[in-house]
Parts: sequence; C-alpha cells; structure tokens
Amino acid sequence: MHRVRLAPPTERRPWADPHRPRGAGVLVALVVIVIQTFLGRAEEVLWCRSLSVDQGLSQNMVTAMAQDSQGYLWFGTLGGLSRWNGYEFASFPHVRDDPATPGDSEILALHRDQGGTLWAGTRRGVDRFRPAEGAFERWDSRASAPKGGNTVPAAMITSDRAGRLWFASFTDSRLHRLEPHLGRETVHPLPDPRPRRITALHVDQSDRLWVATQPPEEAAAPGDLGFRLYLWDGCSEIGDGPLPVPQQPFRLEETGGRVLTLLEDRVGRLWIGLNGGGLLRFDP
Repeated sequence: MHRVRLAPPTERRPWADPHRPRGAGVLVALVVIVIQTFLGRAEEVLWCRSLSVDQGLSQNMVTAMAQDSQGYLWFGTLGGLSRWNGYEFASFPHVRDDPATPGDSEILALHRDQGGTLWAGTRRGVDRFRPAEGAFERWDSRASAPKGGNTVPAAMITSDRAGRLWFASFTDSRLHRLEPHLGRETVHPLPDPRPRRITALHVDQSDRLWVATQPPEEAAAPGDLGFRLYLWDGCSEIGDGPLPVPQQPFRLEETGGRVLTLLEDRVGRLWIGLNGGGLLRFDP
C-alpha cells in the first residue's frame, strides 16, 4: 500500500476543515456552491477540485467507485485501486505473487455488501477487503469458468440479504453466486434458450434480483431487439438448482433498448439507465 499526501491548500476551503471526519462527504469531484446576494441578484460561484495521478490516483481512467462503511471513498481504475480519506490517496496495487493484493490491476467493479464488506471485481473474479489487515483476499473464479476458458471477469457485483455475492461478466450469460462463509461458488445459467450477455444486475431493498441482458448481436429477430430486464423475487432464497422462471416487468424495446446501469433510491424506486434511451423509473 502506497500513500501520496496532498500539499495543504494555500487558501482555506471547506474540504480542508480539520474538524471534519476523515473520509466524510463527497471528496473527489468536490463542488461547493456559494450563493452571494448583491443588490438583489444572486451570484453563484463553483469551487471544484480535480484529483488525478498527479495527486496519487492509481490511474486516470476511473472505472468504478464506492464508499465503505468507514466513509472512505474507493476508486477502481485500469491501473489499480485507490482509497481517498479526504487528505491523501492510499494505493493498493496488484502484485502477482502477493495474495494480499487485488487479483488484477484492472478494477472493473466495486461493491459494498449489505454487511458493510467492500468487494472489488477484476478480470480474475472478486476480491474481499479486510480492513483490520489493510489487505485483500482473492476469490478466484477459475472453477466456474467455461470449459477450456480462463477466469470469469466480475464486471458487475451485487449482494442479497443472506450475505451472498452475485456477479457477472459482460461476455457471459450466467450468474455467479458466491457464498463467502462457505467458500462456495454456484453458477446459474439464465433460463433463456437464446444466447445472452448480461449488462447490469442489482438486488433491491425488497430482496428482488434484477438482471438486464442483450443479445450478442444488435438485433435478435425482426421486431424484437432482444433486450430483456428479468426479475426474481426472494433472491436470498434462490437455491442451487436452475433459476426459477423470471418476471419481465416491461419490454425494453419500447423504451430505448440496452440497460447500462441500475440504481435504487431511498424510497425503493429503481432507476434504469439506457444506452441512448435516457432514464426509466420503475415504481414497485
């Protein structure tokens, strides 16, 4: 783990308040809006601070972000993993022969599970961070890779109420379920006879599993582009057998097609980001 400390700013800024908790708030693209009223007119001033490799970020192409249970911000890049505490970056580089480091330099996903544990997704599977040791524990996905293939990248990660981790790859049509307390990984092919690529997944507050898919080609059939959003109730109760038949709340062809990201807000509404189709909001 390598640290790079930022020089103190020459002018006092809100982010440099020594009484603020380390790691509190939004600290990478920190924007403070100051509104001043002069002669009845409001003037808006934006203060922005940019952080890059010059300040210690592992690499400038940021692929994933997450905040841990202690308030630290984590940033995955194509050149390693960085943690920001409000004052300095700590870097967690991949070291091939050191199992206490991330399993690969290219960080594809970051996720904090419902128990507060931070997970990183790489080209080799998922890695669990252990705060007490300041180290990672690698969970290689080689056992679940296709026959004759390499490890399965964890390009997206979510978790259920039972503490199980779900992850998937953009190039695969299977869901991978990891039970850390048992050290066991289970693979669930999607219950669809046609080839699929998973583009997003999420377990919501009601323990429902959402999985967005697309066909390998741009169009699967005339009149049906093949974009799907599947839904399973009771994610934490899904067993080792085949996945149950999912629900399909609506047709994505009518709303813009491929799903790129899923986000649930504090009242349980699901926001769906589309490739060129804007946003959808699902109210359960």
